[in-house]
Amino acid sequence: MVVDFSKEFRDYAQSVLAAMSDICYVAGFEKLFPKGDYFMRADVPEEFVEPFKDFLDALRRKGVFESIEVHVFDWFRRIPMRAQFYNFEAGIWDFDWTSQSRVDVESAAYVPSRKTKFDYVDLFILKELYIDASRPLVEISRKLRTNYKVLAWHYRTHVLGRGLIKSYTIRWPGTKYDFKADRALHRQHRYFWVDLLAKDLSDVERMGVMASVGSLPFLWAEASGKDYFAQFAFPVDFYTEAMQCLQEILRPVRERAALYFPDQTNALSFVISHGLFDREAKKWTFDQTSLEGRFDELMLKIREKEG
Repeated sequence: MVVDFSKEFRDYAQSVLAAMSDICYVAGFEKLFPKGDYFMRADVPEEFVEPFKDFLDALRRKGVFESIEVHVFDWFRRIPMRAQFYNFEAGIWDFDWTSQSRVDVESAAYVPSRKTKFDYVDLFILKELYIDASRPLVEISRKLRTNYKVLAWHYRTHVLGRGLIKSYTIRWPGTKYDFKADRALHRQHRYFWVDLLAKDLSDVERMGVMASVGSLPFLWAEASGKDYFAQFAFPVDFYTEAMQCLQEILRPVRERAALYFPDQTNALSFVISHGLFDREAKKWTFDQTSLEGRFDELMLKIREKEG
């Protein structure tokens, strides 16, 4: 989603988005240069996509958002680091921007993972691994106050056995969230971030863009459906080459494509929304009426603070 908060709520935008991560599947956000609006991503169960859109429109009518543009994708993924393009001895990226035949057919053929079963314990394991995947299971079991053997069985049989984890991503751009200090940590001036959004693509157009984009080692994330989204972290030294490359890639769809420039010092991603999973019924939940009531209370508190 591309959202612009109303003037009344603009100073509280990130607090509102953080609250939405707990109650309605918001998975992350980033503020955009130069306007100051936001990209917001939500990982919504398929059965709740339309109610979720209705809920956002209700917030717009209530005055939280000035405008909101929603895009629905079939899948979203992080991209593993392409270490073969990095010169570890020199500490620089070694990439040939001049190659004219640079495509990645495998990237264009990507399909999402199959659906599989999981339970409440599995979600907690995934949440903790998202925070820090380098921790041993013993440490996670202590934090969750769960018997180690029970946790290890879930990890081995469900998380790994059912493919709930497909891969791990190295945060090579240097941006991460310090959960102990409760703040984001950033490396300044090493990478500049670019988001690409292309709308209403045919299958042939989408695969062509994905094949070209997938050849770039600076691709950080992508999502696809009727529209296509990609996020890049380019080294600042390659600004001109990167823009020229994207211009060439987008030439066939340039009338339907746009570039956005996120401010990674005003960006966060959140852990999986395990609190919205009904442990007894073993299904996700979404209560639009209750959510609107909670936001009415939040809006009242903000307005009282402003007054």
